[in-house]
Amino acid sequence: MSALVLQKGQSVDDVKEVLKKTRQKYSGNTGMVEIASYNSSTQLVLSGSRAGVLRACERLEEKQIAARAADLPVFAPFHCSFMALAATGMRHAWEHGVTAKAPRRPIVSNLNAGLITDAETLKNDIVASVHKPVLWSPALEVMREKGVERFVYIGPGKALANLAKKESKTGIWKGWKELEIASVASPKDFEETSEMCEDLVEVSP
Repeated sequence: MSALVLQKGQSVDDVKEVLKKTRQKYSGNTGMVEIASYNSSTQLVLSGSRAGVLRACERLEEKQIAARAADLPVFAPFHCSFMALAATGMRHAWEHGVTAKAPRRPIVSNLNAGLITDAETLKNDIVASVHKPVLWSPALEVMREKGVERFVYIGPGKALANLAKKESKTGIWKGWKELEIASVASPKDFEETSEMCEDLVEVSP
């Protein structure tokens, strides 16, 4: 898997066209490459075979669509077609040992940026997300449109929180009401953000 930073003025459609041509040029798993995550308006993650991802990244940089590409330290090609069998296994686990309940509050889906309000949709989303791309940026846009102004990211690391901060200043959220964005990736972070979160926590009886 690799993270791509797009050149200014380039679009997701430009990336998709290169990925399509890579799959067409190299048969079988050799050319397998798909978008795994839409992290922000300028960052995407690619997944697939090692060869397919490297070839696509090389071509995207040659065409100056991507400013740079960085390998991600993962042990499997998550969120792409290669994980379809794993999704089947997860569905079996859900149906034979896990009971899903409707969320107490709506959850914005990473699968389609829609609202999840019932148990069946929650289950189907979790299963499908194993081999489908993560619509992270579109999901955040939906939350902003619905008036969310406070985002707390729960680790590991602070990469996604930093991307959100960048979007709020120079990206798709520029000009919107200022956001509160925090990341909880360590005990120290938790202490610093606990006051911010106090009014969000609902203690069950």
